[in-house]
Amino acid sequence: MKKILFLLVLCLLFTTTSCIITNEEVVKGTIDITVDAKKMTVSIDDDADFYEVDIKNSDDLQYIIITIEIINDEYLPRRCKLIVNDKEIDKKKYEINENIITYKMEDPNWSDFI
Repeated sequence: MKKILFLLVLCLLFTTTSCIITNEEVVKGTIDITVDAKKMTVSIDDDADFYEVDIKNSDDLQYIIITIEIINDEYLPRRCKLIVNDKEIDKKKYEINENIITYKMEDPNWSDFI
């Protein structure tokens, strides 16, 4: 009986460990985009297909709001690294709500609208 219990615990431990390793490998991702503030366009600089990007001006035209939707459930937004215009963005500077990342960057052209 002790041997059976030991084998059962060993199997459960192995199963749990292998799932954790698989999840860690699957959910990491890099979001690498370039924003053209003059044309209000965004281009994806990597071959990733697990997200979609949308940009718009804020109501006061001082900011560009970048919205990134994670469309592949294998990726978790909190595990992704965000790179905008070749600069890695600190996680404290953007919001995550379920599968949406929202980053608000200053519009370098906002004074053109005044």
